[in-house]
Amino acid sequence: GGEFTFNVTLTNNTGQHQVLDVWTMAEVPGIGYYGPLKLNEDLHLKPHQVGSRDDISQGVPGAAPAGEYTYIAFVGDYELQEKIDSSYFSFTKSGEVGGDLTAWDSPGELFSELGATSIPSEFKLAQNYPNPFNATTEIGFALKETGYTTLKIYNLKGQEVKTLLEAETPAGNHRMIWEGMDNSDRPVSSGIYFYRLTCGESYAGVRRMVFLK
Repeated sequence: GGEFTFNVTLTNNTGQHQVLDVWTMAEVPGIGYYGPLKLNEDLHLKPHQVGSRDDISQGVPGAAPAGEYTYIAFVGDYELQEKIDSSYFSFTKSGEVGGDLTAWDSPGELFSELGATSIPSEFKLAQNYPNPFNATTEIGFALKETGYTTLKIYNLKGQEVKTLLEAETPAGNHRMIWEGMDNSDRPVSSGIYFYRLTCGESYAGVRRMVFLK
């Protein structure tokens, strides 16, 4: 037997609140799909919310057959087996010993705290990270109240480059990803850009970032 670790990121790309299940399965050589090895039901994701967890440990029983495995994470409705999206990676197990094939050990939950976020006491627009960046960057912000929220990116001429968010957004902590593309999905040029967050008439904030190629 043995174990491996992996990272998970779950993104709600819609402007709607979503309630989803997340589960993992293993495709075992000569057996087929086995699992679920991990199951989190009724995860609540706010519009455009991004949740992540690093270094999740997954044990592999010694009794599992040797060969090439596929480890798959699904998002959707587990009870109905409706799969909205999935992601996978492969690993190889060498050798086989006696024991229980059911002894897949993976302590903890994939996303135990996604739905347990507290309401911030103030509005805040964080500095993007990384900055400067050359591929993708993350912009975090906090809303102390629900409101119609916009997050837009502008160039040095004050021209709008990209709208990341334009929707009624609940109070809480949020994160958005910008991949260096404009509103027509064309790559932008290297240089200095500004991102501006507004929430109704209650808040407006601006920060600067640098995009490198």
